Amino acid sequence: MLHSTLVRQGNWLFRWRGHLPFAFLGLVLVGVAMEPPPAWALHPLWRALCIGLATLSLGLRTLTVGYAAQRTSGRNTRGQIADSLNTTGPYSLVRHPLYVANGCGWLAVALWTGRPWLAATVMAVFVFVYERIMLAEEAYLAEKFGPRYAAWAARTPAVVPRRWRWVPPRHPFAWRRVLRSEYTTLLDLVGALVLVDVAQRYALGRRPWLDRPAALAFLGALGVYLLLWTVKHATRWLDDPAPSEARHRGARARV
Repeated sequence: MLHSTLVRQGNWLFRWRGHLPFAFLGLVLVGVAMEPPPAWALHPLWRALCIGLATLSLGLRTLTVGYAAQRTSGRNTRGQIADSLNTTGPYSLVRHPLYVANGCGWLAVALWTGRPWLAATVMAVFVFVYERIMLAEEAYLAEKFGPRYAAWAARTPAVVPRRWRWVPPRHPFAWRRVLRSEYTTLLDLVGALVLVDVAQRYALGRRPWLDRPAALAFLGALGVYLLLWTVKHATRWLDDPAPSEARHRGARARV
């Protein structure tokens, strides 16, 4: 009964998972703006560490989405979709590489604030939310793929790799799918870091609240977002190839 309750909660959170970080980010910004950050949080090395963690998050999502099969690992919200079971590439190391990537992104933004208690709170909320989402996804996959899913899950940890058992991806890298999907991730990460930076400068009484590097980073991410959004909605250039064409490309890549 408890497992069923957690799965129901996970299905609800799965539907709204794209909005949860924004709600929590608002509370973070209020807390940051009320108290000046510690001096070490503004040190270039600390900021480079946070930017590196955010870049790792984007890179992990890029690899996972790029090597996943069509109609899997998507941004669907109405319900679970998995036409096939991903077991190679990033999915040969952990069962939930996308959520590992999301965790790195949440942690990068939390550490950017320079408040350890806030980073701990963010990760506690992340675990609370995504543990339920992962349970819901695994229940769906176990029901759909049965013994095949059970065998893969038995040898593959959920989020922390136990050893390096990389299995080469079954599919060629779908860079158009990455461009179609991950331009929003880029803007979300850059936008969150810039907003925290604005709140920190406000708390320190600095003018202007947005410095030039942050402004350029945000404008660059916004420009990429607008360009790819336009291409996605005005053309079919970023669409996945037809199944027959995808199989042909996969066979050609294995030759």
